[in-house]
Amino acid sequence: MVYGGSVILLPIAYFIYSSAGVNRIAIFPPLELPFASYLQGNPLILILILILILLYGKRAQLAGALMTFVAYIILFQKKKIFKYLMLGIIGIIVFTVILEQFSDNNAIRRLTYTYEQVTDAPSLLEGLSAVSAGRDDEIDSIFALMTDEVDYLFGLGVGFTYDLGVYVDKDVSNVHFSPLGFLSKYGMFFTLFIYYYLFNTLFSFNKRYVDRNYIVGYSLFIFIFIESFFSYSLFVTPLAAVSIGYLKFRTISSSINE
Repeated sequence: MVYGGSVILLPIAYFIYSSAGVNRIAIFPPLELPFASYLQGNPLILILILILILLYGKRAQLAGALMTFVAYIILFQKKKIFKYLMLGIIGIIVFTVILEQFSDNNAIRRLTYTYEQVTDAPSLLEGLSAVSAGRDDEIDSIFALMTDEVDYLFGLGVGFTYDLGVYVDKDVSNVHFSPLGFLSKYGMFFTLFIYYYLFNTLFSFNKRYVDRNYIVGYSLFIFIFIESFFSYSLFVTPLAAVSIGYLKFRTISSSINE
């Protein structure tokens, strides 16, 4: 259903954006769960989901999908490394063809622009700053408001907002780099606690109770966790809490059964 809806929405979004004269397509389609599900299913649909993510223009989601795919192979499919190597090669070929054939596409152009800015910049830091879409300004703006040790220890509060100047015409609250978002609102103690909890979830799996559903839940958690370093997915994505809850449930129930 989610995959089909994303397929239907794509041409509609392109039509609406182009009709309004908008040059940038950057919509977050809810494809984390379909991607995690089809890691164990039809490889053709998996590639199609990657193409959808690419055409929606969200670099964070594309990075999350690719890194989740690599993690899935390393953790669960080492014995089938050749199969997934072939799938990866096919994906790279398809990806290259799309870049060449649809170079005028807004989402494709955004991706190639990112690559060019990073490679042509005098330094890696300047290149990353050029393609960050204001994310480095978020970091600078927040650190400028955290003026003493108490701000770092206890945060600036749930209602904390900051001004992004030319990027947004009103004060904003969320931060794309989620660790800084936690730090600025809740302080160092809570940030360390929440990341201890997240990493504990990440490293708590036991292959003795791994099955298809568990792999879907674990892959979904990895996907959203990786996204959270480029977007505020831990704040706004309900599936983040669902995946963590499911993994904790499986860990606890398995411990009881043992």
